[in-house]
Amino acid sequence: MADLIAGLLFVFVLGLPLGLGVLAAGFLAVAFYRRRRPFAQLGPGLGLRLGSLSGALAFGILSASLAAAVAVFHSWHQVQQKLLEMLREASTHNPYPIPPEVMEFVQTPAGFVAFLAMTLIALMIFACLGGVIGGLLLRRNKPPGMNQS
Repeated sequence: MADLIAGLLFVFVLGLPLGLGVLAAGFLAVAFYRRRRPFAQLGPGLGLRLGSLSGALAFGILSASLAAAVAVFHSWHQVQQKLLEMLREASTHNPYPIPPEVMEFVQTPAGFVAFLAMTLIALMIFACLGGVIGGLLLRRNKPPGMNQS
């Protein structure tokens, strides 16, 4: 749920980069967990686990979207070309554009798989970071009288 809310809000409504949306999804995963379990002991460790789950779900949603696009267009080549076009467009707005050699490598089958693997790693890093931030910011202090350990 956190992935969908953050993805829709940050990426599509506000037009912010996907990394910020996934970071927000990790944070929202912790916030939703805290809401369902108000007395749970939150911390960076639990935030990391919730964020990693959120990152895995984000990559699953991305993978399912790619599979659905291939099923609709009946051509992996068209989907790959559309993704490369989006990557080129994003590169033009970046102060550090992607070198032409890297773009050529991404157009090969091995390069595209490497690109998807790097996407998974980036999604996991941002989601875990959002979860850790959420765990740190949303943790509750222990009530008075409980042992501090």
